[in-house]
Amino acid sequence: MISEPVLSEAQKARNACIEALKSGQCACGKAKQTGMAFCYHCWLKLPQNVRQALYRKIGEGFEAAYKVARQFLQL
Repeated sequence: MISEPVLSEAQKARNACIEALKSGQCACGKAKQTGMAFCYHCWLKLPQNVRQALYRKIGEGFEAAYKVARQFLQL
C-alpha cells in the first residue's frame, strides 16, 4: 500500500494557497475570478498593505499575506 507523503506546514500552506487561487469561489463563499485570492467585495475590505502583499509570489511571501488577509476578514 502506498502512503500519502508527509507534508510540512509550509507545504500545506502553499498547497492551500494554490487551491484558493485555482478556485472560482472566495473564502467568503462568493464567486471570484480564478487566479485572484479573494472576490472583489473582500478585496475592497483589505488594508492597502495587505493588498500589496498579496501580489507576492507563492514561496516568496504570498502564503503569509493570504493568512493575514483571511484573519483580517475573519474567514
